[in-house]
Amino acid sequence: MKILTAITAIVISIISAGLITAQSPEQNTWSPEFSFSLGRITETNISANARYVAYVVRKAQMADNKSEYVSQIHVAAVDGSFDRPFTFGEKSNYFPRFSSDGSMLAFLSNRTGTAQVFVMPVDGGEARQVTHALSSISYFKWSPDDSRIAWLMTDQETEEEKQKKKAGTDIELVDHDLKYRHIFVREISPAGGASKVKQITSGQINVNEFDWSPDGKTIVFSHQPDPEINTSFIQSDISLVPSDSGTITGLVDWPGVDRTPIFSPNGKLIAFSSQGGKPEPIGLQDLYTIPVNGGKPERLALSPDRNVSLIGWAPDGKALYFSELAGTCLHLFAVQSKGDNMAVVTLNNRPLLGKERPGTPEGSIGTWGKFSVAKTVGHFHLPTRKPGVLKKSFIQN
Repeated sequence: MKILTAITAIVISIISAGLITAQSPEQNTWSPEFSFSLGRITETNISANARYVAYVVRKAQMADNKSEYVSQIHVAAVDGSFDRPFTFGEKSNYFPRFSSDGSMLAFLSNRTGTAQVFVMPVDGGEARQVTHALSSISYFKWSPDDSRIAWLMTDQETEEEKQKKKAGTDIELVDHDLKYRHIFVREISPAGGASKVKQITSGQINVNEFDWSPDGKTIVFSHQPDPEINTSFIQSDISLVPSDSGTITGLVDWPGVDRTPIFSPNGKLIAFSSQGGKPEPIGLQDLYTIPVNGGKPERLALSPDRNVSLIGWAPDGKALYFSELAGTCLHLFAVQSKGDNMAVVTLNNRPLLGKERPGTPEGSIGTWGKFSVAKTVGHFHLPTRKPGVLKKSFIQN
């Protein structure tokens, strides 16, 4: 197998074991109380210039009649020059996403009672609320030029439904009056002025994920015919829609599950994970690409476990990154977009969570992790005999 070369930086977050400072042996005795005292990193996002990493620390709050988890965002410099909290307060802030120039950080916050999108300069300042929806937002993405944000939101209650609920006469019928999740878009004004929200999907389709085209003119998304959880295991398709609203065009509509569509850097191809046109009850997912104008999907090299979680493209479009279990460890892989070469980016035969950190009790470390990939200057070589060295691990002390 040849050496795969990609322009990339890799950040691994620790999510299953708490991140522990040095303590006495008595304090390190594992117990439910001890586990609740640990902060856990649950998400990461790395800026496109690979200078900053945003990560989310979740901690249990069990005081003053409170019993809940609260998440807050931290930002660290890749060169190690700083690592500081970015959000504060009693309400959770999570799902951080850098703008393409790395100057702004958008995130979800529950501070208004429902999950809404806020934007704040990376250098600090006041958070500005971007969305004011009546229901919570589950996912969002910057446009490539940072001028807009698109998000997913479930249908809101109608006035009739609100009145029935207020009067206590609302009745919930199984498989009736379903609420679908759709894509909405709004311009982000530098001055903070209001702009009109556009709903660009509608009807009886439930959107799962989406991605912007590099020119920002089109959005590709996966969707299923209803919002029922069981349907997500047996049927979902991929379609395109203009980002300023318009006609939906089907792209992949064979049987089974098709998920995680992502545009190639040149906008000519779309990568996605799929069951390959045949429903698979065991959850099999392989990597495919398809031309943006349609055609026959092309399956890429098969992964070891054939259950990929697609992360994204290498900046030159020559490789794709995905995560997958290898034994009991979650690893990051790179596969050629044209050809059969594949390489393990993370260290072979080693959990993502090592046991060499000071103050960490033996046996308390899990093996799960999460990856973020971003563009950077230079080349990162992935030789097959010697896996790539991890760029940096961020540990909450």
